Amino acid sequence: MSLSDTFLSAFNRATSDGLDELLALYANNCVFIDPFHHLEGVHALRDYFTQMYANVTSCQFEKIRLIEQSNQFCLVWAMHLAHPKLAKGERYNVSGNSVVEYIDQKIIFHQDYYDAGEMLYEKLPLFGSAVRLIKSKVGQHEARK
Repeated sequence: MSLSDTFLSAFNRATSDGLDELLALYANNCVFIDPFHHLEGVHALRDYFTQMYANVTSCQFEKIRLIEQSNQFCLVWAMHLAHPKLAKGERYNVSGNSVVEYIDQKIIFHQDYYDAGEMLYEKLPLFGSAVRLIKSKVGQHEARK
């Protein structure tokens, strides 16, 4: 099984108290970046994943496309997420991608790209309406250019 397949599979099996398989994929000195965090080291990553998985009802990733080259890959995904405080606890989807670099089958760099508004801000009561309105206005402005 390729590292990209193992990566996706481990994320889909991860829970707040079952992270060993996922964290075993990362080098001790790994770097992880997403729209909310810049973490260095597998211990910081463990803390982040523990907190993240403790707060979600479910989180599954669907592979849309995979681009691989030597010691790196880009996985385009759809995340199916349910969180008790977001979107009234209902499951919703977020599109994004992960860029991963590795050495000797250990991940040294992992950066996730996704729309933070789509994932979080738009799902918050009251605040979500304002974010959606702003995005729609910016989209209208951009379309007129």
